[in-house]
Amino acid sequence: MLVFITAVQAQSGTAFRDFNGDGLQTGAEPGVEGITVKLYGNAAFPAKDVLIGEAVTGANGTYDFSVTLVSGRAALPGENLRVEFEIPDQYGCDLDNDVDFIGLNGGVYGTSVQFIQGQQTNINFAINYPGQWVASNNPDMFVPVYTFGDPLSAGSAATEPGLVTFEFLETGVPASYSGGNAGVPDPTVLATTAEVGALYGIAHSRQAQKVFSAAVMRRHCGFGPLGPGGIYLTDPNSPMADKTEDWLDLDAIGILTHSSVGGYPANPGNNTSPVTGYVGSNIERGLPPGKHTPSTDYAAGDQVGKVSLGDIDISDDGRYLYIMNLYDRKIYEIDLVDPINPQAPTIADVPTRVRSWDIPDPGTSANQGEHRPWGLKYYRGKLYVGVVLSQQDINGNVVGTVSGSGASQIGDELRGYVYDFDPLTEMFDVKLDFSFDYGREAPWIPWGYRAGFPSRYFSANEREVAEPIISDIEFDDQGNMLIGVLDRKGHQYGIYNNNYAGAIDPVEYASAGELLRANLDPSCDMFTIITAPGSTDYYQDNIVHPESLQGPLSVLPGGGDAVAIVLDPIQIRSGGTIRFDNETGAVVPGSAYEIFDDRHTLSSSDACPSKANGLGDLELAGVAAPIEIGNLVWMDVDTDGVQDGGEPGIAGVTVELLDAGMNVIASTVTDANGGYYFNHTNVMDPNGPATVQGPLPFTSYKVRISPTQFSSGIGTGPLHNMVLTATDQAGLGLADRSDSDAALTGGEAQIMLSTNAPGQNDHSFDFGFLVYDYGDLPDSYVTEDGSGGPRHQLDPRLFIGTCVDAELDGQPEPMAGLMNDGDDNNTINASLPIGTACANDEDGITFSTSLVPGNQACVEVSVVNTTGAMAKLQGWIDFDGNGAFNGADELNTGDFAGGGVMIPAAGVTDVEYCFDVPAGATFSTGSTELYSRFRLSENGGLGSGGINPDGSVPIGEVEDHKQPLAMLGDYVWIDA
Repeated sequence: MLVFITAVQAQSGTAFRDFNGDGLQTGAEPGVEGITVKLYGNAAFPAKDVLIGEAVTGANGTYDFSVTLVSGRAALPGENLRVEFEIPDQYGCDLDNDVDFIGLNGGVYGTSVQFIQGQQTNINFAINYPGQWVASNNPDMFVPVYTFGDPLSAGSAATEPGLVTFEFLETGVPASYSGGNAGVPDPTVLATTAEVGALYGIAHSRQAQKVFSAAVMRRHCGFGPLGPGGIYLTDPNSPMADKTEDWLDLDAIGILTHSSVGGYPANPGNNTSPVTGYVGSNIERGLPPGKHTPSTDYAAGDQVGKVSLGDIDISDDGRYLYIMNLYDRKIYEIDLVDPINPQAPTIADVPTRVRSWDIPDPGTSANQGEHRPWGLKYYRGKLYVGVVLSQQDINGNVVGTVSGSGASQIGDELRGYVYDFDPLTEMFDVKLDFSFDYGREAPWIPWGYRAGFPSRYFSANEREVAEPIISDIEFDDQGNMLIGVLDRKGHQYGIYNNNYAGAIDPVEYASAGELLRANLDPSCDMFTIITAPGSTDYYQDNIVHPESLQGPLSVLPGGGDAVAIVLDPIQIRSGGTIRFDNETGAVVPGSAYEIFDDRHTLSSSDACPSKANGLGDLELAGVAAPIEIGNLVWMDVDTDGVQDGGEPGIAGVTVELLDAGMNVIASTVTDANGGYYFNHTNVMDPNGPATVQGPLPFTSYKVRISPTQFSSGIGTGPLHNMVLTATDQAGLGLADRSDSDAALTGGEAQIMLSTNAPGQNDHSFDFGFLVYDYGDLPDSYVTEDGSGGPRHQLDPRLFIGTCVDAELDGQPEPMAGLMNDGDDNNTINASLPIGTACANDEDGITFSTSLVPGNQACVEVSVVNTTGAMAKLQGWIDFDGNGAFNGADELNTGDFAGGGVMIPAAGVTDVEYCFDVPAGATFSTGSTELYSRFRLSENGGLGSGGINPDGSVPIGEVEDHKQPLAMLGDYVWIDA
């Protein structure tokens, strides 16, 4: 068997991820591999289209049709084609039509269905994952701030910032700080410590435009009003001073975040940290009201990472909040019911609105110690969970082996893991597994304690020997994983605070966290930690101290930058942020911003975090990805109900969007290509909140052509006399992508639809209209529709000559189109065969003989007829030259006897048909012109004007002709 591969000049383009929804690919927006691209040509009746070629986008998102064509033939030069893009069920590591959707701004890039001619390039396609949609390159950020002391007392510990916000691109030291820069603003305070206490996890609801925050055990820092199980909800846009509410106490609904039995332990007296799950009140913990007053807080030392809460995150649709409970080592899922107005569950709601799952223990040996989870990330429909094997047993003892000594010690059995978890299948799967012995500058040691201190190693020369917690997980534009590792000791220490003996320790602890990068292997099974050549790091995080990062991080999609919490970002004894070029790992010059400063400790002995962990999780604000609906209003020239290459769109059509109450809430006008779109730029549904622009998710709407342009089943204006084509016709392409969806209801052209989740754009709502051929004789012959002129529906199976074009109305013209006006001017660019220029559609009938009264004359006829049945050609000639057709002017003799010529099913080419010229024909003595009209239809029976007797519009064509005449007595001939 021979297989022929046809090489052609390529139709080509790029599929890409459009993070900002502008429909254009920027340098930071990657191409997408695995998109299926199909090329369709037009097909003769009864087929609707034909598949010519199929391609799949490559690693950089590009494709072309230069190699293999499915049909075995090339697209012809100038051929009219339809291109369709399909997002597959699953392709490679990061393409899945369950989470990836058609991009916004279809009018810019062209949607998933596009029309081209010949070998066209730059046929591009945009997709989006709603969880990475960004409306701004400078969004707000949210971060908790830690203050020592009891925030629930009437002291200075109660009035400090507990949750703040600032802009992503903010840089410098705030002007109000020690050594501040002029013009640099302070972070904006959203909640005080009295309102929230110590927090770590942050989740921003794009739908509600509110911020969830979760309590955390941080030694020396008190809990807020809700205690260790507290979840708070902040409205950063509220004009009220009090922007934060006590949203949920997990312990109060039976989800314990610490031990419910026993009491706060007495000071053990041996200067060791007691191993207990009971968390006392801030007063029981001995936390003072003053923010700079030392405290011992001895039980908290061991409890860091073991009680209260870790990270939190929220699903892309804003429906589910996920919480890491460090005490029972479970993930909790809370159904918020209404993403726009999140509802806290009561204890009675727990069985129906709360689910939980145990975090797997990846350990295979007792020497690896207890598994300790913390970090959470919701990404592409799954949760990613950070876990460490701590090398500490349940009783607080270090297990396994520790190599080295002093500041060079390393826990040999310490390991880190990231699981993915599917909430639908409820299955965990390891995606990253690595040893913490990878040679970094500040070594990782087991979780533990020693007499006098909550950690095993602490002295002036061991202050950057760290205990690992995988505290944060993010993903970049290419789907690579970023892993933030928090130094647990940074949550146990600060400066000028007490050891377990109650004595102030002057050693300033400098936390030593980490930012790791892991790339997904080609099998899509596991991630692998990568580093820069010749380094143990990918990100250049040795900024002031070795390993200056503290764990929390965030990534701005489409921008290429990762932002991380860092100690001493600009000046000494401070905390803030710094940005990294995610492509190179280098620090972005000048990108640091200081959130707090403790430089007062340079001249005082104030207890404060300083270089230890002074900040919690780092979260980007955003808005829910908008929804765009719409697509095309077009002329279905070949009447098959399927959009074909070469079939023109209809400009200037007013399309309206109506809500469920049938109120018009938006309107738009089709562009030059017939496209229309409803999105965040032109829709504000009054039934929804002001925070949601564009069509609302999961909402029913009606889209209709404005009744001013279509009513009683027929169009006016740009749709003059047009009617809807057939609905829901199936071609070879994707279902419902290239058909007409409009139904005729109550005389209106309308589409009933329901939207899906944010970011799930739908460009499948199309209106197809049938178009008509009109005449162009002077209107005394009845040419315009309003005068009762002739009209034929275009149909590829039946027309006169080599082509026929469509018009919106009859076009009376003294020269009947011979000059610049009339039918031959092709004013709406719709013609058959589809895509032909059809500069002269009056090309199927010519006078082949002279016209002599009382003698026979003939016309030469060419007709396309593939209807499968006979058709009829009728004719009229103004024999008396009176400027109108009357009964005697209809051809009804010779070949035209019986009301017209019967055209065979195969059509005719240059066939001569003859008729008798009336003996009394005068042609208006002295006239130099002859007007005639010919009409082709399936059944005949037509007049020189109008439509079928039953009111339907015949298919076929009307040809109007003006011929110059020469006369000699009663001898008349065509003066060609």
